[in-house]
Amino acid sequence: MFQYVANEIAYQPYYGSLKGAAATLHSKAGGPTDQASLLIALLRAANIPARYVKGSIRFDNDQRLLRWLGAKDYPGAANILSQGRVPVGLTGTRVDLTHVWVEACVPYSNYRGAGVDPAGHRWIPLDPSFKDQAYQAGIAQSVGFDFTGFMAQHLGVQATVGIEAGLCGLGLAAGLLYYLSHRRQVLATSDAGAAAAGSAG
Repeated sequence: MFQYVANEIAYQPYYGSLKGAAATLHSKAGGPTDQASLLIALLRAANIPARYVKGSIRFDNDQRLLRWLGAKDYPGAANILSQGRVPVGLTGTRVDLTHVWVEACVPYSNYRGAGVDPAGHRWIPLDPSFKDQAYQAGIAQSVGFDFTGFMAQHLGVQATVGIEAGLCGLGLAAGLLYYLSHRRQVLATSDAGAAAAGSAG
């Protein structure tokens, strides 16, 4: 159950419960509290006692924080957390934050949670939201874009200086309207051509 939530539910950096267990399962993403809710629901459905734990965690020059948030540096990590309303403090490379995780009461003395020996139950901390994310710095090389080819493919006509200037100079909304009006003209022309060819055959 822990492995499922840890491996299949993506981490989203926000504070508190916004989705609950069912919506977190459905969307396959959630913050620490919502991932804890899902794990607790799964554990309790399997008759394993489970509870929420809220506390403070500290990362002191710890690269795991950067990988967890997909951040480039510690101020960036603190910014990502604060945008999600997570209580966070930053001092140099030390980041303190409020976090929620799960404790499950499992037999632990002889078989470390395997359930074979019911003696020696312990509350074991589990944090399914803490997982590595890869930081991608951006595109490693420049990528060319063939505007004329793109327009020819999507409009069905060769792009002219007027179309290119219209899309680039009018702004996004006006450029989109310009594109759609040209697209309608192309479709009307191709539909009329198809109808004429159908009636001739």
